[in-house]
Amino acid sequence: VRWHTLIGSDRKARPGDRPGVPVRRGEFMRTILILVLVLSCAALPSSASSSGFDPAYEALVVINIAAPERVRNSAILSLDRVDACIGPRTTAVATLFDVLDSEELAGRAPRWGSFTLEPGLLDSLVIHWEDVKVRVNEAWIRPSASAQSSVVSLRRRVEAGDVLVLNLLWQPDAQSADAPDWHPVLELEEHEEPPLGARMYVSEEGTGIVAVLDRLSGRMVRGLPVGGQPRDLAWDRLRHRLYVATAGRDELVIFDLSGSPVVSRFPLSFGSDPTRILLSRDLERIAVLAPGRDLVFLFSASSQQELARIRVGQGAVGMTEAIRGRRLFVSSSIDGRVDVIDPEALEVVDRFEQLDSPGEILALPSGLIALAQDSGRRIEFLDPMTGAVHSGIDLCGPVKALAFSARIDRLFGLIPLCSEVTILRAAAGLEIGRAHV
Repeated sequence: VRWHTLIGSDRKARPGDRPGVPVRRGEFMRTILILVLVLSCAALPSSASSSGFDPAYEALVVINIAAPERVRNSAILSLDRVDACIGPRTTAVATLFDVLDSEELAGRAPRWGSFTLEPGLLDSLVIHWEDVKVRVNEAWIRPSASAQSSVVSLRRRVEAGDVLVLNLLWQPDAQSADAPDWHPVLELEEHEEPPLGARMYVSEEGTGIVAVLDRLSGRMVRGLPVGGQPRDLAWDRLRHRLYVATAGRDELVIFDLSGSPVVSRFPLSFGSDPTRILLSRDLERIAVLAPGRDLVFLFSASSQQELARIRVGQGAVGMTEAIRGRRLFVSSSIDGRVDVIDPEALEVVDRFEQLDSPGEILALPSGLIALAQDSGRRIEFLDPMTGAVHSGIDLCGPVKALAFSARIDRLFGLIPLCSEVTILRAAAGLEIGRAHV
């Protein structure tokens, strides 16, 4: 959501090629979901040029496609093209995959496509099918209506900065499979936005929005217009604000969600390329990590004023706040060090140097600092006062995201090289399990 764009072959992906929304069962699955989302917001190098849509001049339309969890009819729709009718003109809509399989899509709601448009009237979507097949008994047949197009009437006026979310529902069982006039039936679903506590926010770096999802159903209910490349997020439970580190535009974007969303934008230095954002535990300061300028920007959460720009090492990767005290720890892979920032003094007060490619970093309830190697296969546990290595664990590959569950006292590390989440007992320095993803 930003569900990340798939990387690989040039062919369009089928719905089954993308992982479905994981079922959140207890603390274990919730923590794995957090790790996947953290990886979605992780520091990835990119150019400083703006990407995504520009909320100042454009609107964005996001299209998701779903099918009921249980379907009787097996059908396959092959897409020719999708046209958006905007006032008197028609524009082609790029889609992420061109085959809808009722069995693969059942119970899922992947992103199908998105497009920008200037303010105006979005009249309808016209979906042209290249081929339609439905299975009757054991045979696949092509109904006589297979050459028809599907029209989704909208009649929506959009303004600059609007994000229009279209949740399409394909109903394969709307007709009997052997009906002579069988044809694809698509409906437009309307999802009510849940209360604040039942929402999940996910940055979409590719489309320039933050997606708002219903935590219970996993369905997208709104898109927040960021622009550029939204990356890391932080939630302010006291002020009901969402903080977004935005590359491309080099901004800290703040959404006030206490009522209708209100957006505020605060510029960073040109070329900052922000990757991480952290709200202090006392909810007083916002820290934005900007490796493009080797800086940490500090803002006041109450006044939203910039407090300081603090120089850190080259290749800054991660940032965490000490469990005891207010100090920030920033890992830098190129310089091989961890900078210790005192947010009251607004300066670096210590450095842990000569470390081996420090990467992801996380303060643990024990007081120790978990530090993963950016290019190695090891997590080390540091004393936050001296930087001395307390213990370490060798793993199968570099860890690209860390999360800790206090309830079950487990540290989770996401290792893309091995396609797994490693499960650690940090206090004992042991790897106790793995979950393949």
